[in-house]
Amino acid sequence: MNPSSSVRAKPLYVTPQDEEEAFYANMNNFDKVAQVLNGNVSGKLGAVQLSNSNIKIILSFVNRTQVFCHLTLAIKLKLGFIGFEIEMLEQCLKLLRFAIAITLPFSVYAGEVTVAVASNFMIAASEIGAAFEKETGHDVYLVSGSTGMLFAQISQGAPYDAFLSADRERIEALEQLGLILNDKRKVYALGRLVLIARDKNLLIEGDIVATMKGKYRKFAMANPKLAPYGRAAKEVLDALALSDLIESKAVLGGSVAQTAVFVKTGNTEIGFLALSQLLNVTDGKWIEIPNNLYTPIEQEAAVLERAKDNPVAVAFFEYLFTKTAQDTIQMSGYRRAE
Repeated sequence: MNPSSSVRAKPLYVTPQDEEEAFYANMNNFDKVAQVLNGNVSGKLGAVQLSNSNIKIILSFVNRTQVFCHLTLAIKLKLGFIGFEIEMLEQCLKLLRFAIAITLPFSVYAGEVTVAVASNFMIAASEIGAAFEKETGHDVYLVSGSTGMLFAQISQGAPYDAFLSADRERIEALEQLGLILNDKRKVYALGRLVLIARDKNLLIEGDIVATMKGKYRKFAMANPKLAPYGRAAKEVLDALALSDLIESKAVLGGSVAQTAVFVKTGNTEIGFLALSQLLNVTDGKWIEIPNNLYTPIEQEAAVLERAKDNPVAVAFFEYLFTKTAQDTIQMSGYRRAE
């Protein structure tokens, strides 16, 4: 499966200068955009013409600007408003967002969702995102990283709409902080842990202990403090009385994706990876770790509270549990959500 190039990786933060330039670019083409916009609206809703003030608010929404001080000033300059308060503008944008979403088809209203994705799920998320874009016309932006890193960013106010975690604990912690939208969290996939060796002779099939005690320099695993798959690998080693190997031979990746790179490049001879990561490591031999050696890796998704006025975020969340998405999840090396 090849992730679609139509699903873009989005910068973590957009500078006020970028937002301001984007807004004023549309300001310069105001008359042309207004004409096209009114043509689209009248074609869908009948002979309805929007006022310049409404069009300007729509343009500000399309630009997704968060720099309300610049936005308010521009509206005053263009339309002659004197006392248009920032709070009033924010409320107008929220109301308009819902109005457009429920009255106009996707071809007219193309929304967007920014999703923080645990690195192990990035390949599957890219394919699901591409299918969602094709079906709805909305844009999906994916930001990948370790679950621990993404959790920290969200806790500090990072501008994500949804979070595809590699565990349940981070989602529960965010819920306790009041950062999860009510009733919008659910397990979307069950992770599968494997042990892989690039040199097939290093892997003793059916005997994890003998493999780990074999002749090799280093093995790779994700950092247990940051990544659920790293925590699962540690649980396996603990259960098999091999914990001492972590200090003497382990190379810790910041995420399971980075761990896969260690194995693929030969920096380590063997490693604990997510089954889904084997798409990136084509050489070698692998065995799946028995489920009874580690706590189930329940990967949970949630819509963040900051996206409560973004219907596209909710739509993407619900799309994860459709047959199309769940088929993709299973084919990507996971068990289906129960």
